Amino acid sequence: MTEHKAFKDLIKKYRSITRVDIAELAEYWRGEVNWNAIKRELTGFKDVNICNLCVSAGLERRFFKIIPKCKNCDWVKLTGNECVEGENVITFGKIDEAESIESLWKAYQARADYMERVLKENEKPDIKPCPFCGSEIERNTNVWDSFKIYNYKMPKERIICKNCKTIGPIAETKEEAIEKWNLAKRKEGNKK
Repeated sequence: MTEHKAFKDLIKKYRSITRVDIAELAEYWRGEVNWNAIKRELTGFKDVNICNLCVSAGLERRFFKIIPKCKNCDWVKLTGNECVEGENVITFGKIDEAESIESLWKAYQARADYMERVLKENEKPDIKPCPFCGSEIERNTNVWDSFKIYNYKMPKERIICKNCKTIGPIAETKEEAIEKWNLAKRKEGNKK
């Protein structure tokens, strides 16, 4: 799946950076180490205002200023939010502030950890079409309110085909509901 390719590529890039890579570039500068040049060399990192995801989304000039096209950014597509808040700014800022081999390497690893967590929390698994009518299923699942029968809390997630009203297996989580739905045998001639 190529969805969120720039996001995943940046995580891989952060993970691939070693202390040795950083040390070799720091050695190149010998006396006065240019940490910003090292960051640009390692990841294309510009500053806290423009990252690799901004660059892959495209940049535009507005009133003598280069700004990212945020609506095209993988971060926005994945999370629905712009990247200028919360832990995202903190982990990105740690890279910007780093001025030693160890602090820069740790900042890259912390950034990769955070981005992997965001990816896992926001990436939606594929949902196969309805096993009966073949209709495509929307990614969101319908939710039943939790209720109790003899003090037993019932599972609350399921998928319902909007076309033929087929109800999928009940599950504890959306991921489990999707997994169970995808396991159903499809009628011959239906998509997938």
